Amino acid sequence: MTSLLLMFAAAASTPDVVVSWKKGDAALSVVAAAGEEISADFPARLELAWGELSLGYEVPGAHLARGVDVGDVRGADLSGELTVGLCRKSDGVCVPQTFSIAGTVGDVAKGEVGLSVAAVAAHAPAASPFRADAQAAADAAYAAAEADGKPVLLDFSAVWCPPCNLLMAEVLHADPRPEVLDGFHLAVLDVDDPSSFEIKSKYAVGGYPTLVVTDPSGAELSRSAGYESSEALLSWLETAGSQASVPDAADLTPEAAAEVAWDLVRRHAGDPEAFMARAEEGPPTRALRLARAVSAPTLDDVRWLAEHPAGDARYWAYGAASILEDDADRELVLTAVRADLAIADGEASVDLLETAARLDEPNDALLAAAAAAALRGTFTGAAERDRAYYTWLASLMARAGQVDEAVAFMDTAAETWPDEPTFSGKAARLLLADDRPEQALERIEVALAQSWGDNRLTTATTRCKILVALDRVDEARTFAELVLADSPDVSDELDVRTGKYRERLASCANPDAD
Repeated sequence: MTSLLLMFAAAASTPDVVVSWKKGDAALSVVAAAGEEISADFPARLELAWGELSLGYEVPGAHLARGVDVGDVRGADLSGELTVGLCRKSDGVCVPQTFSIAGTVGDVAKGEVGLSVAAVAAHAPAASPFRADAQAAADAAYAAAEADGKPVLLDFSAVWCPPCNLLMAEVLHADPRPEVLDGFHLAVLDVDDPSSFEIKSKYAVGGYPTLVVTDPSGAELSRSAGYESSEALLSWLETAGSQASVPDAADLTPEAAAEVAWDLVRRHAGDPEAFMARAEEGPPTRALRLARAVSAPTLDDVRWLAEHPAGDARYWAYGAASILEDDADRELVLTAVRADLAIADGEASVDLLETAARLDEPNDALLAAAAAAALRGTFTGAAERDRAYYTWLASLMARAGQVDEAVAFMDTAAETWPDEPTFSGKAARLLLADDRPEQALERIEVALAQSWGDNRLTTATTRCKILVALDRVDEARTFAELVLADSPDVSDELDVRTGKYRERLASCANPDAD
C-alpha cells in the first residue's frame, strides 16, 4: 500500500522557516507554501542545535505562525529538524512531514534570516496485513504463544473498514507502541481474503473490527467488537488476556445485568440476550433502555430516553429516527440531540449533527455541512489515522450538496492509496446515487482492478448496479456470472458473509426476478 505521507511529501512545497531576533530574544516561525496551511492541531516538533547547545520543543502547530522562542542564537550556526502537519487547502488532506533546517544567524543586535529547508525522506509504512494469508498469520502467532505461554490477540480487519484503520493507527501500529501489546502475540487478519474464512467462522466473527483474545490453545478468553477509542481499547486489553471478561447472567442482579447488556450492545462485543432477559426481571434501568433502544428500539424506551437526557443520544437517537410516529416525537428526540450537542466535541459532535440532519429534514444539507466541518476538525494530520474518516467525510459532503467536491476528495485519496478499492468504490457509489452512472462506471472499473476476495464481490455488485442503471442488463448478467464463477463458493458449514455477497451480486444481475 502506498502511503499518503510518501506521495504528498513528494509533491508538496517546502515551507519557509524564519528566525527573527532582537538582542537576546529570538523566535523561529514557519509559514506554509501557497496552497497549503499548517495543521493547527497536529503537534509540531522542533529540534535545534548550535555549538554545544540544543533544544527540543513539541507544540501545537498553531504556535508556529506566532513563533517559538529559541533564546539567544546570535552568531550561531543552526541545524536541526522540524516535523509539522501540512494541509492542502484544495481538499483538506493533511499529513505530517519532516524537514531538515540549517542556517547562520547574524551576530548583530536585530535581524531576520530564512533558514534552508529540505524534506527528509519519509519512512516506508509498516507492511500491510491485507492481501496476505490470514491463516498463516494466525498460525505464526499460535506457534509463538505455545513457546512462551502468552495469549494471542486476533484482529479481524478489513482495508475498507474505517474503525479498523483507526484501531491500527491509534493502537496496533501506534508509535510509540503501547506497552500492553507486549503481553500478546498479535495477528492482523484480512477478513476479505478467503484464507480468513475458516478462522472467522470458528470465532463467529460478524463485524469488523473484532478483536479476539485466546489462550495458546485457541480457547477464547475475551473479545471486543468495534472501536470506540484508544483509551477504551487499551483498558480492555489490560485484563483481556487473563480471564473471560463476560460473567454469567444468572450470577448478576438485574441492575448489574443491564449494565453488562448495555456494554455488550454498545461495543458489539457479544450476545446480550441473556443479560437483557435477566435485567428485565427488575425495574427498567437506563442501561436496559439504552440496550433495547440500540438493538431493538421501541417508542416507550426512545421517549423515556429523550425525556431524560444524559449525554448518550449519540448512541440511540439516529436509529430511533426510523420508528418515530409524528412530529411531536421527532421534536422530542431532536431536543435531546440539541442538548447533547451543547456539551459534545470531536467525533461525538459529528454523530449528533448527522443525527440532527436526519431528524430535521428541512435543514438536512446545512446540518450535514456542519457535521462535515466538525469531522474535519478531528483530523490530526497523521494520514494513516485520518484516512479512517475519509469516506464518512465524503458522505457528509455529498449530503450537504457537494457531490463534485466529495468525488474529487475520493479521487485524490484513490491516487494516494492505489492498491485498494476503498476510495474509487466510494466515488462510484456517490456518482451512482447522484444519477451519473457513466462517471460512476469509470471509478468502479478502477476499484474492481484493485479488489480481491469478499471486497471483489461487493465491488462487482456496485458495477452490476451501474450497468443496470445504464440499461445494459444483459452485460450486467454476464459480468456477474463471470465474477461468481471466479470466486469461491463457500461451504454452508462456514459462518461467513461471502454467501450473502454472492447472493446480492446474483440478484443484481436479475433485477426483474421475484
